[in-house]
Amino acid sequence: MQSNGDINIQKLGADKQDDHISGVLIIFTAKSRVVGWYKDAILYKTYQDTELQERKFKDGYMGYYAVADVKNIRLLSIDERNIFPKVPRGKGGMGQSNIWYADSGKGIDYKNNILKYIKKDEDEKNRCTYKPVSHQTDVILKKRIEKIAIKLVEKTYRNRGFFVNSCEIENLGWDLNAIPINEKISLHLEVKGTSERKIAIQLTPNEYSKMEEQKNIYRLCIVVNCLDKPMLYIFSYSTEANTWLSENGESLIIDQVISAKCYV
Repeated sequence: MQSNGDINIQKLGADKQDDHISGVLIIFTAKSRVVGWYKDAILYKTYQDTELQERKFKDGYMGYYAVADVKNIRLLSIDERNIFPKVPRGKGGMGQSNIWYADSGKGIDYKNNILKYIKKDEDEKNRCTYKPVSHQTDVILKKRIEKIAIKLVEKTYRNRGFFVNSCEIENLGWDLNAIPINEKISLHLEVKGTSERKIAIQLTPNEYSKMEEQKNIYRLCIVVNCLDKPMLYIFSYSTEANTWLSENGESLIIDQVISAKCYV
């Protein structure tokens, strides 16, 4: 990876002689969409060369301009990116440069707005604490929990700019279809709800087979704490990690269970 030139860290409060500045919020964008951020990052004035193995790519090494603690790094899933307001372009907005300080014109309002979105996102991700799991045996209560879970997933994806329709009664192996605006590819959403705060659910053989067959478009949506303050976790398959990950980076552990029916 090659350097793209020096970064003017003085605009962020660094002194002229400083080679880096700490405590910086760095927001990453692609095609005018926010795709993630580093909080409390160290931002360097110049490109930092490295030979760390984790930075090796093909026949070379990728350097960097910024570092942050892993707990302060957030990568938005593709499904989440429509929630955040688009980066303004043109006069007062982001131009041709790949760095924008958002310190004048449209940038000031946008910066204040995006900080509210980031705060809301962090509050949502920090809500859940874990408790032991138990199975729900009350049929009426189970139906209520399922309805709460479906409603939250529908609302979440509609807020993200998807058209959502139910296919629950068709026994397809998922509950909802979610179609992005102006696109034809449908995401298949399997919804599971629980009254517990721990992420632990069961999939039917049909649901699990569809989850494995349709990894690119399948989403496992688990709503915990349904009867108090419902919290949604959305798992999608990561080809890089070769596992199912939630939108805040939690890996899903899958135990396959073999069962049998025996009778005379």
